[in-house]
Amino acid sequence: LRTHMTLTLIPYGKRKSGKSDEVWEVVAKQLRKREIKFVCLDECQDLIFNQNGREIRLALSAMKSLMNNLTWPVNVVMTGTHELVELVNLDNQLVRRVEPIEIPKVSFATEGGGVPMVLEHLAGAVSLGLSEDVQTSDFVMRLFHAAAYEQGLVFEFKKKAIRVCLYRRDTHLAVAHFAAYYAKRNGAPDGLNPFLAPKFEDLDVQRLLPALGPDAHGTTIQRAVSRWKKVGK
Repeated sequence: LRTHMTLTLIPYGKRKSGKSDEVWEVVAKQLRKREIKFVCLDECQDLIFNQNGREIRLALSAMKSLMNNLTWPVNVVMTGTHELVELVNLDNQLVRRVEPIEIPKVSFATEGGGVPMVLEHLAGAVSLGLSEDVQTSDFVMRLFHAAAYEQGLVFEFKKKAIRVCLYRRDTHLAVAHFAAYYAKRNGAPDGLNPFLAPKFEDLDVQRLLPALGPDAHGTTIQRAVSRWKKVGK
C-alpha cells in the first residue's frame, strides 16, 4: 500500500501489475527520471503490521536498493515511532546503513520555562489571550505528563486546545480547553484527566484505553515480528 501511495506523488504511467517488487522497481526508475535524491517515508513502523511477511522483506530490500543504486543512489528518510527500530533491526544490512536520530522526550527542567511564551505566540496568532491558569508551572507539568513527554503530542495538545477555545467562542485559552480535548481524545473522565485530577502524576496516560495501550500494541508487534521471521525470510 505504501509503495502505491508513494507513486501517487511520482506519476509513473501504466502499471503491469500490483506486485510490490515491480512497483518498487518503478519507483526507482521514476526517482532517477525526475532526479529525486531524497524520499521521506512517514509512519514506517506500519510496515511491521503487514499481514504478509514477504511484503516486509521486499520493502526493506527496496530501501537498500534505492540507497545502493550505482547510477542514482537515493537518500531514504524514514520517520516513525519507537517501533520503527524493531523494523530496521529485522535486516542487519539495513542497520549498517541507517543513521538514527531520536527526538528526545521533553523535560520540565529544560523546556518547561518556554511553554507560556509559545502558547502566547500560538494563541495570539488567532487573536486569543492566555488565562493565568495556563501560565503556571503546575499546568506545564500536567501538559507534559498528558503528552507522555512526547514533543509531537505536546504540540498537538496546544493546537487542539486552541481549536476548542475557538469553537466555544472564548477569548482566552485556559486549562479547561486542554482538559476538554484530552477527555475527547482519550475518553477519560475528570478523575483520570491529568489536566484536572489532583494527583496527575499517578495517571498512566498511555493505558487509559486498554485496547490501545502499550501492552496490546507490544503484543501485536511481537506477533508481527514472529510472523516475518517465519514467512519473510
